[in-house]
Amino acid sequence: MNNNFKKKNLILFAGAASVLSACATQSTPQGSYNTLQSADMIVTNAKVAVMDDKRTTAEAIAVKDGKVLRTGSAAEILRLRDAHTQVIDGHGRTLIPGLNDSHLHITRGGRFYNSELRWDGVTSLKEALRMLKEQAERTPKGQWVRVIGGWSPYQFEEKRMPTVIQLGCYWQNRMR
Repeated sequence: MNNNFKKKNLILFAGAASVLSACATQSTPQGSYNTLQSADMIVTNAKVAVMDDKRTTAEAIAVKDGKVLRTGSAAEILRLRDAHTQVIDGHGRTLIPGLNDSHLHITRGGRFYNSELRWDGVTSLKEALRMLKEQAERTPKGQWVRVIGGWSPYQFEEKRMPTVIQLGCYWQNRMR
């Protein structure tokens, strides 16, 4: 075999290998990673709702340029981290990519702000009723005292709602 033929084949083989290598780094099928692409933000330790037909949840998500780059296990997703990636611990919370519930109750909030009461995080019914008494004293007669927000009777040590009798002393003479 002549040396020119060997050189031509070697050059052709090297060229083909370069093209195939470039193509391999351009495509990122499931289970493989493009080492040229890194995430802007990664959230781990979360319940990521993938929103597919199978109702899949993942423990981590990578975001690049404001779009989901990939979801998967923390180990898989952390491979997409570089020195500029912001990594956030989701503390086991549910994350729904793309959901931005920005509705507000501006009119009600502005109109009734001084007569509303929040019990979020209050741990005892005794404390909640003390807060209600103070709010009732501040609220003008003829106006409702509103307990709003995300509270549950199960957050209280007593594990129950206030009774009608307990509430009665706060609403007597309020509607006149």
